[in-house]
Amino acid sequence: MGVHNQQRRAAKAKERRRRRTSSAHESGGSVFGSWPDPGLLHTGDGEPPMTEGEHNAHDLTDAIVMLSALNKPRAEISIRRLIARCVTPAQQAAVTRRLSQVLVARIADAWSGGWRPLDLHNFVGRELDSAAQAIAGDAMATQLATYAATTLAESWPQQLRTIEASRWWPSNQDLLTARSDADGFEPTLRKALAVVALLSMLPVIERLDPLPGTAQPRRPGRDRTDVDPRLLERVRRLLAQAESTPYEAEADTFTAAAQSLMTRHSLDAAMLAASDERRTDAATPTRVWVERPYEQEKVRLLHAVADANRCRTVWSSGLGFATVVGHTADLAAVEAIFTSLLLQATRAMVGEGRRGGGSSGSRTRSFRRSFLTAYAARIGDRLRAATDAETESAIDEHEIVADPGACGGRSRALVRVLAERSAEVDAKVDELFPVLVSKPAQFTPDPRGWEAGRRAADSASLSRATSSLPRRCAGDE
Repeated sequence: MGVHNQQRRAAKAKERRRRRTSSAHESGGSVFGSWPDPGLLHTGDGEPPMTEGEHNAHDLTDAIVMLSALNKPRAEISIRRLIARCVTPAQQAAVTRRLSQVLVARIADAWSGGWRPLDLHNFVGRELDSAAQAIAGDAMATQLATYAATTLAESWPQQLRTIEASRWWPSNQDLLTARSDADGFEPTLRKALAVVALLSMLPVIERLDPLPGTAQPRRPGRDRTDVDPRLLERVRRLLAQAESTPYEAEADTFTAAAQSLMTRHSLDAAMLAASDERRTDAATPTRVWVERPYEQEKVRLLHAVADANRCRTVWSSGLGFATVVGHTADLAAVEAIFTSLLLQATRAMVGEGRRGGGSSGSRTRSFRRSFLTAYAARIGDRLRAATDAETESAIDEHEIVADPGACGGRSRALVRVLAERSAEVDAKVDELFPVLVSKPAQFTPDPRGWEAGRRAADSASLSRATSSLPRRCAGDE
């Protein structure tokens, strides 16, 4: 598993932004435009005094710059001055209107930096809170409303729906004035400033989708590379059974069944794509967000699931997400199975704590890190076993006469197709991440946590999981 070295790049980008912003601030620049130097405005030598709007613009900019530079005392001075001057609704609306413009502009900058709606929502929630997420969602809905829906990446409207971001305020009002009317001026101002400052410090990440306004409309009809919804529903039902049973053996059986089902579908899809020139199924990336705590251990579980499904994982350390690269059916399997396994692992880990009563060290950080690491390692072995079993069966079914001159007069077509698809995945990873850094786990395992994690992942035989499965998923196509 590669670990993308984002922290160094983020630090450099942050320093460049700090220098640019500080220079603008020191020379009288503003995110709203320029204003006269305050030192000159108050000399009494015939210079006109600063207007209320110029004072407010100065304090707004100073607060953003200082928050971006993590100078909270200086930012607090500007925020308090601003609040003290904004007494009437008209004064408050003038400030929120200007701040709304800056916020939407920062959102547009984020798109150029590779961020997507769901990414911004998760990152803002990770660094701030749900109230900040709501404000960022309003800004995203405002900014994306300026584009025709057909010129947005296909998943973006769904991402907005997922995070419940929409234009809920009147058309004659801006987003922060409306939010201020609902939540109060000062709370809205403070939260919006924090969001703007955070967006000002965003590092540039890999762009996975076309920029808003540049996406090509999707051709009519269901894309043949999509995973059939009926198949996904069957997989979700199996995983729901795994999540609901109190018995680890049953949970493992249901999870293995889901893995086998998705593997069979993926293999059939691979052969179909190889035989149909009109079918496009290129390797594509997606981002999977991982919540604190124990991010590294959770990413190891994600890597185990991705590896079993012929995908590759790159963790952006410090940003809260991993990029998974693979083909459509494989990515669908990774997202569904990882989500379920993470829930099962967390439940088993918490159960160990309850059984130990907290006195056996089963609630310590070392125990839980060891538990999750061992769980990921063992579950990876078991998922790969299920995948390998299905692959061997499918190789025999898809074996065709392709080259009479080849060894034995026969060529295993599926082996060739899978090798080609693996090469496509590797090429896509190299394109997105030309520089990767691998890091070993740097902690001393807790023997009890390690053993408990393996028990949680090793409680049943996978052979029982596949016996009742349909041999093909073609009926679901």
